[in-house]
Amino acid sequence: MKKFNFRLQSILDLKEQEEEAIKKELATLMQERRKVEDKINSFNNDKDQMQKKLEESEKKTVDLVKALRSREYLKYLQDMIADLKLKLEHWDEEISKCRKKLLAKTKEKKVLAKLKERKQEEYWKKFLAEEQKLNDELATNKFNRKDNSLDGLI
Repeated sequence: MKKFNFRLQSILDLKEQEEEAIKKELATLMQERRKVEDKINSFNNDKDQMQKKLEESEKKTVDLVKALRSREYLKYLQDMIADLKLKLEHWDEEISKCRKKLLAKTKEKKVLAKLKERKQEEYWKKFLAEEQKLNDELATNKFNRKDNSLDGLI
């Protein structure tokens, strides 16, 4: 009997490659999101430190120019944080789209993999049935030869 050959193997291979490409894309998107999140955390830390310094300096003597610069810097940090949060939302949307794409591609691949599995099982059942048939024929022939040789003795 010939070797098992799944005729849709090339399509299954393609689906696996596409799935891997989407996984890499998702990893890249998540990495970009993490970078934005790290920047937000960094700016939040800077903002908190600046607010503490500003509060401490206001308790002591007030340097008006320094206080104005500190307030401007705080405003800048708040604006940057707001912009980064918008970017974070954008990355979240992109990640969500990519996950949906990955889920769809994984389903396509699983359907083909399941079909391959069923075809392989059918192949092996047929193979074993043919092998059993051959063994039965050999046993029958052997028995018939023995029986014929015994007939000659009688």
